[in-house]
Amino acid sequence: MHSERIEELCEFCPTLLERYWFNGPLMSCGSAVAIPAVGSLVPGYLLVLPLRHVVNASLLSPGERAEFADFVQSVQVRLSAVYDRPVTMFEHGGCESEERPRSSCVDHAHVHLVPGVYNLPAATPGRPERHDSWCEFMESEPKGPYLACSDADGTVWQFPDVRRPQFYRRVVAKSLGMADHWDYALHPQWENVRRTYADFSSARD
Repeated sequence: MHSERIEELCEFCPTLLERYWFNGPLMSCGSAVAIPAVGSLVPGYLLVLPLRHVVNASLLSPGERAEFADFVQSVQVRLSAVYDRPVTMFEHGGCESEERPRSSCVDHAHVHLVPGVYNLPAATPGRPERHDSWCEFMESEPKGPYLACSDADGTVWQFPDVRRPQFYRRVVAKSLGMADHWDYALHPQWENVRRTYADFSSARD
């Protein structure tokens, strides 16, 4: 399928993004946006995505990766201030083969930011690579598929993909005592989406 056609069908590309989100991005930097996640397991659950269509964030150009990493970390700081909690980050880094099993369920790069600490590294099988920050992780060479998650101190751990759909959402949902609600399509959690918009609006006042 031609890239133009893919971008027309992708819910995270600009062609559909305006129709997909009823109240627009919460933050933007020109090349990326932060939006509440469908399936928000808690208020403040955000997705940060580049506007250019790539299947995982490591496939951006070096300059784009640096800008994207800076933006992700600025969103993390803002989110932590709004909810007065640490923020966990993770990415299900997809691959370009649609036939290969992977944890990513949307073929457009997006990083999850979730208020709270969920000890994702301990829940992930495999031998990880360690990075001191999201910016350092994004400086590494393009790759995929992979899992990447932040530790409580901001360390980022990169693991081989376990090829289980929405793997880290399953871990977070179980930690919250709602293990059956990991699937965003079955449990969109619209009330938490609305609450996120309201919380960010109140924080500006």
